[in-house]
Amino acid sequence: MLTTDTILQQRYRIVRPFGRGGMGAVYEAIDERLSRTVALKETLVETDELRRAFEREARLLANLRHPALPKVLDHFSEAEGLFLVMEFIPGDDLGRMLEQQGDAFSPAEVLRWATQLLDALEYLHGLDPPVLHRDIKPANLKLISRNHIVLLDFGLAKGSAGHMTRGENKSLLGFSLNYSPLEQMQGTGTDERSDFYSLGATLYHLLTGVRPPDALLRASAVVNGQPDPLQPADEINQEIAASVSAALMRAMALNIDHRPRTASVMREELHHLAPRAARTVPMRAVDETAKVSLPEHQAAMTAPVVSNKQAGVRVVVPVPEETWVAGKRESRGKRWIVGAVLIAGLVALSAVGYLLFSGRDANRRAQTNLPVTASSPLSTQSPSPTVNVKSSPLPSDDELAARAKLEQKNIPFSEAAFNRVVEEGDTGLVELFLAAGMNPDTKDASGRTALINAASRGSNNISQKLLSKGAEVNARDSRGSTALMESARGDHKETTKVLLERGADVNLTDNNGRTALIRAAAQGHAEIARMLINKGAKVDVKDRDGRSALTWAEINNQSDVIELLRKAGASGR
Repeated sequence: MLTTDTILQQRYRIVRPFGRGGMGAVYEAIDERLSRTVALKETLVETDELRRAFEREARLLANLRHPALPKVLDHFSEAEGLFLVMEFIPGDDLGRMLEQQGDAFSPAEVLRWATQLLDALEYLHGLDPPVLHRDIKPANLKLISRNHIVLLDFGLAKGSAGHMTRGENKSLLGFSLNYSPLEQMQGTGTDERSDFYSLGATLYHLLTGVRPPDALLRASAVVNGQPDPLQPADEINQEIAASVSAALMRAMALNIDHRPRTASVMREELHHLAPRAARTVPMRAVDETAKVSLPEHQAAMTAPVVSNKQAGVRVVVPVPEETWVAGKRESRGKRWIVGAVLIAGLVALSAVGYLLFSGRDANRRAQTNLPVTASSPLSTQSPSPTVNVKSSPLPSDDELAARAKLEQKNIPFSEAAFNRVVEEGDTGLVELFLAAGMNPDTKDASGRTALINAASRGSNNISQKLLSKGAEVNARDSRGSTALMESARGDHKETTKVLLERGADVNLTDNNGRTALIRAAAQGHAEIARMLINKGAKVDVKDRDGRSALTWAEINNQSDVIELLRKAGASGR
C-alpha cells in the first residue's frame, strides 16, 4: 500500500487511498505537472504476459469517449505495480448516499440516470470487440451534478485493462454479490446481457432502498420449488410504475436468454415503450382456468399487488396484455367445441376480409382481417402493425389455418410479434409464423433480419427453419454485419456450420472492414476460425484500422488462434 506523499513518475503525488483489493488499490493523487487531481489505479502483476496485457488494454481504455465514463489519462509501470491514471470524479458514490439518506431515490431521477447508463453500455457493447463492465453497482456510480451520472471502476471489466483488478473489498470474489448475474458467479461466461442484470439490480436498489437477493440464493430457491425471493420493486415502493418494475424483473432474469438483448431494448422497456410489461402474480386456484388481464384503458395503472408469501401457482401476467392458465380436464370438451366454432368463424371472417380488401396495403389488410382482441404478450403498442407477407395477393388455405392458430394463441400476425418469438427462441411459434406466410427476411427496428438475430443467439433450429423458407443468408444489418459474423463472434459452432453449408460468404466485411474471421480471432474462438479458414476465409484481410485477424488475436493474447492463423499463412501486421 502506497503511503501519503509518495511520488510516482516524478509527477503523481499520493494524497490518500480510496480502497484496496486482492490485486491492487485505488488512490487520490495530484498530478503536479498539470496541477490537477487524478485517480490512480494500481494493479499488481507477476508475469510479463500480464504486463503486456495490461498495456494493450490500457490503450483500449484510453480511447473510450463517453460523457458517462471517466477518461483514462495515462498509464505507467513502477516497481511491481502497473498504474492507470484516470479522471478524478469528486463526491460520494450512490452506495454511500443510499446509506446516508436511508431511503430510496425518486423514480424520476433514477430513470434519468438509467438512460445515461444505458447510453454508456450501448457505446461500450458496440465496440469491436465489445467491452463489458461486469461490476455495475451503486458504489461505482457518482453524480457530477444531479442530472449527470458517471460509471466508475472497470475493475472487473472484460475487454478492458481493469479486468485483472478487484477494486476495493466488495469484489474480492470476482463479482459483487447482490448485483452480479448467475453466469458470472458460476464462471460460465458473460456477455452484454450480464451487464443488464447488474444494471437492473443496481436500479432496483436505488428505487427501493433494498439490496436485491443474490442470484445464487434466488436460483437455489427456484430449484427447490420455492418462490423467487426477488420481490417486485413496485411492491416495496408504490411510487414505482408497474411497467418499470416489470422491466427490472426481466433485466434480472436468472436465465440470460430472458433478459433484454440490447441496451436500447432495456431503455424502451424502462420508459413504458416495451411491447409487454409483465409481473409475477400468484394464482390461488390451481385447477381452474383463469384469464388474467387488464383493459387497455388501465394500461398505466398498477396491477393488483399480491404478496409473494401467498400460496399459489405463479404465472406471468402482462399489463395490460393477457395470458392463460391451464384449466380443469372435465371442462375440456365444451371448450374444444366453442374453440372450434370460434376458429372456424375467424377463418371465414379472415377470408372474407382478404377478398373485400385485397387491393389495399398490407397495413390496412392487417387491421381488417383480424377481429379486435386484447393485446398479447407478443403484441406491440401499434394498433395496426404492418405485416410483411409473401408476394401472393391472397393467403393460401394453409396460411389462413396457421394464422387462425396464432389467433387461437392470442398472438397477432405481425412483424413485431414474429421478431419477438425469434428473439425468445421459440422454434414452434417461428415455424407457425412462417407457415402463416411471414417473410423470413423480416427486419426488426434496428435493421436486423430474423436470421441475423437467430444466429447471434445461437438458435440453430430457428436458423435452419428460416433458411429453409428462403431467408437471405448474406443479408446485412445497419452495421454491415451478417448472420455468419454474429454467429462467429458468439462462438456458435452449430449455427456457423449451418450458415456455411447454406452458402454464407466468409469474406464479406462489415462497416468497419471486419470479416467473420477477424471477429472470431478477436474473441479467441479457434474452432470457429478453423471452420472459416477451411471454407476459404482470407487470413490477411485488414479492417479499416489496418488490423488483420492475427493482429487482433495478438492484441487479445489468443494463443490458440495465433498458432492456427500462422499455420494458415497469416503474415501479421
